[in-house]
Amino acid sequence: MKALTKIIATAVLVLSANMATANVEPKTSEDEVTKELKSLLGTPGVEFKNRELTATVFFIINKSNEIVVSDVEAENELVEYYIKSRLNYQKVETQKLVKGKSYKVSVTVKGE
Repeated sequence: MKALTKIIATAVLVLSANMATANVEPKTSEDEVTKELKSLLGTPGVEFKNRELTATVFFIINKSNEIVVSDVEAENELVEYYIKSRLNYQKVETQKLVKGKSYKVSVTVKGE
């Protein structure tokens, strides 16, 4: 009987430990966020010599649900300016982004 009690107690501990470490925070729907950022960026009217330029964008979401760009790292200053001007203080519709949290996104800009 003592062995059965120990087995049940061990099973309860293992199950409760698994539940305690479960991710209870909902994951951000990357597809929804990506679509919205892509929509806000649009297509640049600038020729990049048929190149794809990659930039890393750092931003937060303020209390008004707007993107606040803190930094853009790119090879080309024109790309940095383009991304900042298109995204900074633009309201996002998705409620998946947490206000006040910092985000880092990789963006590829394709020339026409």
